Amino acid sequence: MPNKIQEEIQRMITEFVWGRTISAMKIDDLSKEIDKGGRKVLNIEKRNEAIYLMWIREYLRMGENRPKWAYLTDEILRHERPKRAKETLEEIAKWNPFTQDWRPKNKAKHIPEKVQKAIKLAHKHRVEPEASRPDHDARANMPIWLHRKSNGEAARLYKKKEAKCLKAKHKTHYVHQVATLINGVTEDHKKTNFCTCGSCQSMVRLGCTHPHGCIEMAEKLINTIAQIWRPVTPNGQPRTRQAQRNPHPGTTQNEGELTVSNQTDETDLENSIRIFTDTTETTNEWEQDEDEQTHDDDMIVYTDGSCITGCTEHFL
Repeated sequence: MPNKIQEEIQRMITEFVWGRTISAMKIDDLSKEIDKGGRKVLNIEKRNEAIYLMWIREYLRMGENRPKWAYLTDEILRHERPKRAKETLEEIAKWNPFTQDWRPKNKAKHIPEKVQKAIKLAHKHRVEPEASRPDHDARANMPIWLHRKSNGEAARLYKKKEAKCLKAKHKTHYVHQVATLINGVTEDHKKTNFCTCGSCQSMVRLGCTHPHGCIEMAEKLINTIAQIWRPVTPNGQPRTRQAQRNPHPGTTQNEGELTVSNQTDETDLENSIRIFTDTTETTNEWEQDEDEQTHDDDMIVYTDGSCITGCTEHFL
């Protein structure tokens, strides 16, 4: 909705409620429920924001249900991407400013005003990939370049010759391709670019002149990604020794004892992109060693049983 129309509708609402053009209450307070001191009046600005955010939701659909106009929007954004995003390969699917760490140019002449406003609101309300347990495909199919959940070290690595080789010669576009390269290293591999093992020889045939350097670069790129977004095995188990210690996580409840586990249902990439996310990173989750991580362990809390039967506002 154009701003002029929005302002005119808001003026009409104010005149209807107060009988004058100046409101005696802020619109945020006026739109609250009556029992909370408001008048339950339509907040036209919030309504329009909700419409734009629903448009973003449709744009982020993936697979067969994705609308055709979303692909056209992808192409428009490609032409207005910033310089640092131009190095990413254009054939990457799921290539957009919500799966990669970039934003389209401000006030770009080829991006429709409605699209610009929708993207701006998406960032305002923190639309981000955020899931407690993204599934195997969600982690594997994220673009490795400008990964949305990589740390600041990744930007420095992109400039290295090994990273450019991974893009140009090894054709690695996604996280799963980099993980496959790492897992394909044979046991007889030697830490030198002159190694003659089978995996290095296959890289040399692609035109790579520093195979060991590319292997190390692939490992570094994976390590820049937040822990929960790193590759996992097809059955959903992380490739860590921690997973072997707790092979059957779950939640049990006994009288006076509540076992809390953070294991939740896995979510695909489409359902991992959420709104109103917490964008503040509290710990150095990228640098934490696997053996030191304890967030997959169950925590036992002893209570008087109130939380099992159900807490109410009167239970104290």
